[in-house]
Amino acid sequence: MREPLSDVMTIGTYVPSAVVVISNSFAHGGSTVYHKRFGIRVNDWRILNALAIAPGRNAKQLTEVLRLDKAVISRCVAELTRLGLIGSEPEGVARRLYLTERGVAVHQGVLPLSRQRERMLTAGFSEEERAQLLSFLQRMVANLEDLKEVDAALAAGAQSGE
Repeated sequence: MREPLSDVMTIGTYVPSAVVVISNSFAHGGSTVYHKRFGIRVNDWRILNALAIAPGRNAKQLTEVLRLDKAVISRCVAELTRLGLIGSEPEGVARRLYLTERGVAVHQGVLPLSRQRERMLTAGFSEEERAQLLSFLQRMVANLEDLKEVDAALAAGAQSGE
């Protein structure tokens, strides 16, 4: 086939494509910066930030909040523990995770870089547009639970009822 198909999903017409391209590029750049400056990757940063927001979360809670695979969370927690950035306390079978003093220092070092990168990503947006974008994205996040149910039905062979 040499001619493009007429019904395709592009960054300009398909929201998930645009979101994935932005996310992948932003995460890759962040990983590079954070690793060179602080010895952590972007998923490590996400965990540090999640623990800064709510100290004492366990790995399962991090998986749910960050929507990362449990194997990714497990590897990152092990590495952050090895680096001395997080510590833990037992809580039944799970372990409650906390930032160490060193973890707080790294979090405080990465935070302004993360905010600077966000400003660059949204350069040219007015405050009103930025607020509107965040509102749209928050609504999309809220829709993820319903999407999970639809995905399960579609994977089982049910047809979508658009």
